Amino acid sequence: MFEWFKRQKENIKVLSISMGIIIPLVSIAFSGIQYIEANKRLTKQKSFENYHIVIGRIGGGEKSDIFVAAANIFELRNYPEYRDVSIRILEHMVKIWTGKDDVLTKEIILTKQYLESLR
Repeated sequence: MFEWFKRQKENIKVLSISMGIIIPLVSIAFSGIQYIEANKRLTKQKSFENYHIVIGRIGGGEKSDIFVAAANIFELRNYPEYRDVSIRILEHMVKIWTGKDDVLTKEIILTKQYLESLR
């Protein structure tokens, strides 16, 4: 048995060096993947929070500055992952605000058309 180890001395040396390199690389790769996944979850959560801030700013409608509401309606284009709910909200807004302000109505229609084109 010891003879086998003596004959395999070079192979064992290469194997141990290889393992000394491979194990840390696998560990680093795993840590990198975990970091990327955590970063994706954080980005998705931040996008969700920002989307709801934009929706909240629009919610004032007639009571808030109409140009701020129009700008926030335009901002909905930056959240394509929420396009279905955004389209439903915009359809409801058109029914409520049509004819009350051309700037707001025009932006609602343009944003709705843009979001529908993403389907």
